[in-house]
Amino acid sequence: IQFDLTGEGGGQYWLKISGGKLTTGEGLSEGARMTVRGTADDFISLMNGELQPMQAFMLGKIKVAGDTNLALRLMPLIS
Repeated sequence: IQFDLTGEGGGQYWLKISGGKLTTGEGLSEGARMTVRGTADDFISLMNGELQPMQAFMLGKIKVAGDTNLALRLMPLIS
């Protein structure tokens, strides 16, 4: 999953979940199945539970490109 975050504290980050392991890094990930775009502030609110995933998506605060099925499977983890 690629994260493209704007604003203070933003940048490009990625995470990979495979074989029961999670790895993360900075920069672009080749072959990411999904890209999440938004401001760093909105993303932090999302991760802290202050902003619900579906609400963030519907309000356009978080945009998802690529494998939307993956996004749906991750929503319970964020909530």
